[in-house]
This record gives sequence, C-alpha cells and structure tokens, in this order.
Amino acid sequence: MIWGNAYWITPFDFASHEGFDQSIVSTLKENELIGISWSMLDFDGAQCESFMNLAL
Repeated sequence: MIWGNAYWITPFDFASHEGFDQSIVSTLKENELIGISWSMLDFDGAQCESFMNLAL
C-alpha cells in the first residue's frame, strides 16, 4: 500500500537568495496567524518565460 509522500516546509521571516545561513527562520507559536505563498518560475528551455506567485 502506498501512503504518499511526506514534506517538510521551513517557514521563513526572511528567505535570502544568498542561502540558508543568511535567512531568518520563523518561530511559530500556537494560535498565531501566518501567511503562506508559492512562487513558480515557468521554464521552457534555458530561459524563464514567466513568474507566478500565489499568496494567502
């Protein structure tokens, strides 16, 4: 039986393009509201054709 995949998401207050060491990981607290977003780059070949962002 296949149960699916497991994923771990690290929430960041600041996610630096210079890497994890330059980023700030969020400290989550019970009953605290958080925002979440997904960013997607659309590549057809070597060049990015579009950028999409979904924020909640």
